[in-house]
Amino acid sequence: MLIYFSATGNTKHVVDEIAYEGEIIIAVDKQKDLKEINLEDNDRLGILAPSHAGGLPVNVKEFLKNLQINFDNHPYTFFIGTCGGSTGYSSKQVKDILIKKGMELDASFAIRMPETFILFSDVKDKEKIARVNEEADYEISLIKKRLDNGVYGNFIDSQVPKFIGNIIQSAYRKFKSTSKFEVSDACISCGTCARDCPVDAIKMEDGKPVWVKDSCLLCLRCIHACPTNAIDYGKRTKGKGQYLHPDYNKNLNNV
Repeated sequence: MLIYFSATGNTKHVVDEIAYEGEIIIAVDKQKDLKEINLEDNDRLGILAPSHAGGLPVNVKEFLKNLQINFDNHPYTFFIGTCGGSTGYSSKQVKDILIKKGMELDASFAIRMPETFILFSDVKDKEKIARVNEEADYEISLIKKRLDNGVYGNFIDSQVPKFIGNIIQSAYRKFKSTSKFEVSDACISCGTCARDCPVDAIKMEDGKPVWVKDSCLLCLRCIHACPTNAIDYGKRTKGKGQYLHPDYNKNLNNV
């Protein structure tokens, strides 16, 4: 069983590459109300998520905390974090959550993929993006072999101590205001942003998106998936480009 969240398709691509035929796959933002899962003796449990400010996305963390996991024999468990630089202390968060459920985290991995948080970077260099994705695919193939062999251990090179991660996460929570989102006249009222916001922070009013919650994940899915590039987060994302994983095909319903 694989549990994941993906904003722009990076983590979803990893899921597609490592999933076994017929394996149960749970998308956190599509199955928000799921509260209980049952693992059979031969099942594995994989958790995959991007790094948000050095930690798990809030929706993934809360989903896992509230999820009842039923099992007779301890399954093989692993975490794969996708990131532009570092997964921070995400694996530590997953480990702590599983321990409270009577489980151990057997293996942890990180995969560097294109950085989509364009408040601090940009995605305009398409050749660089392609190189990063090519290197990521190679890393995914290696991780898949390790998973198939049931390896144990922490294979994440760059991590952040928990106390530093907590400081970063605390600051990030105050930073995630939706007040700076703005929509230009390029908006065609397609409703993609509202339909696919992972935390339902956007509603369509008079044909235009309106942010109806004070804060969100700040995953920037709405910016990257807008077909006319009509959404920005103040001046900080203007001219920074848009990115969706090549396998994404701008079809958010499959993310």
